[in-house]
Amino acid sequence: MANVQSSIRYISRNGSNNGIRFTERDQRRIAMLGRWYTLNVTHLIRAEHPPHIWWPLHPEYNNTENRNAAQRAFHTIQHRLNKLRRIEHEPSRNLGPVVGADMSTDGRTAWYATRIGGTVATLPWTMRNRINPLLAQHAWMAADIGMALEESGYTVLSERELSTATTQHGLLLDTPFESDYISPNGQRVAKRPDLAVLNDDSSRYIAIEAERDTDRSIKTYEHKLRAYRRNTAVHAVWYICASQATANRVAQGASRALGSNSTLTLRIRVQPPTQGIHLLDMSNLPDKLAADLGTLTESQVQTV
Repeated sequence: MANVQSSIRYISRNGSNNGIRFTERDQRRIAMLGRWYTLNVTHLIRAEHPPHIWWPLHPEYNNTENRNAAQRAFHTIQHRLNKLRRIEHEPSRNLGPVVGADMSTDGRTAWYATRIGGTVATLPWTMRNRINPLLAQHAWMAADIGMALEESGYTVLSERELSTATTQHGLLLDTPFESDYISPNGQRVAKRPDLAVLNDDSSRYIAIEAERDTDRSIKTYEHKLRAYRRNTAVHAVWYICASQATANRVAQGASRALGSNSTLTLRIRVQPPTQGIHLLDMSNLPDKLAADLGTLTESQVQTV
């Protein structure tokens, strides 16, 4: 990988010398896109700028100077991504583009890392050249939640890291992130969370579901929670729901799966978007969620 990366620090178009230099910042952004499946520009602003630029609930968010700074940051990042997206394949070496873009169902642009982008940025996963834009808003919601937890010092794994058992740093994990359940018809049901918060030795985790669907089968929730209940590595399960209607369906599935005597810790929270962001306010976290984090691990939490 190192040889590949060093040989294409300068990416050319059509085999000419009129190209662009691939920077460390490009690499960091592509790594984020690869890790979270897809992001919009606001997520990248969040990673690179203080909260008063991107957080709608920040007391200084509507300050004119901050709004101007946010607009400049948006256009700067979007301009750079568009430049990376326009790089054409060099016929002799099959380079570029390193990022792709598609339109999500809410009209925002879904940016993602391509296969060659994953190689250029030395990502530990095999990327595809296209994503499913229908999954974009779900991926963004998961990233909103995961980034909030990481900003507060917790160790978070994305869905891609969970599905590959490989962290963004290339570390292999043997924690049982796949929870099994044998359904009444005898079929094996294997479930993974959308996110996980790990304890210090990676032996236990909080399984987090970013739930946007309003018509998902209640039986789906029932089966998933039965699977989580059987997994001793699951410290707690959080369903962060985009609407009360979704939360109600999760609760019905939980009632069927767990009854009233289950030892599985389940939290169902409604978190609708604020200006397109599912804000998990870590400075004002509900007591039960804070307690789950506190009993999962103490040593890895940093002062916010």
